[in-house]
Amino acid sequence: VVHRAHYWTVAPAGNVLGLDLQTLPPSEPEAIVGSQALDVNIDGIVVGSQWGDSAGRAPLLWPDATKPPIELPLPGGTVGFAYASSINDEGIVAGLAYDPDNPDNGMSLVVWKVAVVDGVAMVLDAKTILSKAVSLMPQVTNSGYAIATVNVSTEPETYEYRAVRLMLDWNDDQVWEVPGSRTQLFDDWSTANGVNEAGTVCGRCASPIPGEWGIAYVMTVSGELLDLPVLPAVKRKGFTYTAADNEEAMALNNATPVQIVGRGARAFTQGTFQGSEKVPLRWDGETSVTDVRTVTEGSPDLFSVGDINDAGWITARTTDIHGQPALPVVLIPSQ
Repeated sequence: VVHRAHYWTVAPAGNVLGLDLQTLPPSEPEAIVGSQALDVNIDGIVVGSQWGDSAGRAPLLWPDATKPPIELPLPGGTVGFAYASSINDEGIVAGLAYDPDNPDNGMSLVVWKVAVVDGVAMVLDAKTILSKAVSLMPQVTNSGYAIATVNVSTEPETYEYRAVRLMLDWNDDQVWEVPGSRTQLFDDWSTANGVNEAGTVCGRCASPIPGEWGIAYVMTVSGELLDLPVLPAVKRKGFTYTAADNEEAMALNNATPVQIVGRGARAFTQGTFQGSEKVPLRWDGETSVTDVRTVTEGSPDLFSVGDINDAGWITARTTDIHGQPALPVVLIPSQ
């Protein structure tokens, strides 16, 4: 049984072309194999992973959506479980790989330099950048900024996650970390979810308010935190909604002002009935915040938003009848 990653191209008018991406042959005849596509660059090169048999999880690169993938080789000191999560337009790939020498049995941040010539993919370099336990999905930009969420604890099985930004550089056949470029963004708990070409990072960090678990943040390369506006309280269809707490920023683009997508949380009441909901949000810098469900004509019920491009298009997932994630969608704002 094979569960394949999928690739879509979407035109401004909403026309969609979808393709199933090919997988590597399973190492066992009866294995259930799955693949996942996590990023694509301007040349249509796709990166992700494949899993499901005794070979573990392998980082993959598809030269384009019609060709079979290659497995990206792992740097020395990393084995088995790995995936590629980001690729820039220069062929720099970032991902994670299991590090058996890590005392926390964690993951290492790894990078590859790749090239595709006449439809044939070549791996020119592979390096381990951070051998600390790393979670979430590293990203790399065309300008060289990269992000990761790193466990800074020195104690086994103790996890103290911090958002980290660094700079990568490369030549025709190698990639490396720029010395002195690595920066931990917060002293307290934090995650790095997205980064743009200017080095502005978004994610979630510890709240200064007692009792709140975490809040959304956007930090520029100079260390300035944007003051993200809050979705105001509202009454609608017999329900009274509180102002929404900014819970997490998931991704951002290169627009001016920068646009960020993420989620908020708010309570609502109708008579004696009380409840709460997650709200998919788009912030336009420090200027405004919008419930994403209101900026697209006929927008479906959304479970979450994932990314936003420089034209303001948003990737998201709808909800099923039980409120769980269902179909992927692309939202093209009508305003």
